[in-house]
Amino acid sequence: GATVRAAAGSGEACGVGGGAPCASPSAPARTVASFSVAGGSVGGSSAAPDAPALAAERVSIRAAVAGDVARMKAINEAVLPENYPLSFYAHHLAEWPGLQLVACAPDDAGAVVGYCLAKMEGLGRGHILSIAMLPEHRNCGAATAIMTRVTAEMRRRYSADTVTLNVRKSNAAALHVYTSKLGYELSEVLRSYYADGEDAMHLMLKMDEAGVAGKAHSGVAPPP
Repeated sequence: GATVRAAAGSGEACGVGGGAPCASPSAPARTVASFSVAGGSVGGSSAAPDAPALAAERVSIRAAVAGDVARMKAINEAVLPENYPLSFYAHHLAEWPGLQLVACAPDDAGAVVGYCLAKMEGLGRGHILSIAMLPEHRNCGAATAIMTRVTAEMRRRYSADTVTLNVRKSNAAALHVYTSKLGYELSEVLRSYYADGEDAMHLMLKMDEAGVAGKAHSGVAPPP
């Protein structure tokens, strides 16, 4: 079963729903993923999960570059209550190239409409920090596609066999996407992890030797 562990006050509070801004990139503590999926930020819409089969028609996924940082920050501030300084994005872009991704809308001159921030935490273990999509580009498979892509990049670039993320206990929509569609399983409950006292659900994805999730696979092919 899942471990239940007390977590005193989330000093970084990077999850959705109140709390202080995220700690500086140099802080060693675990960061909470801030996800905006399926019609609402993680914290809780009851909207249906997005459909990965439509993702290729609606958005394209590519590696972020330095010129995307301001746009990623703007999307974060438009969608999520936990916001990060430009240096936070630049730090992750420099430290873990290929794991910072953006979603672009083909029908809007390739404008960036979403992003994913991720990092490695030790040998073979990746961690997804934050993902957000503008509301008009949700429910088309974009979030599922970008998460599948970052998982594939973790595997290809860093030989990851495990990926983790944290999400608010109240975010039923996101939990459904992660567990039912992407193969994540509950690893432990972090009591009072967020600044407002809500618990965080620490989810873990285990991949087999081919890089495919052991429990489920989203159906979105990894990049060549």
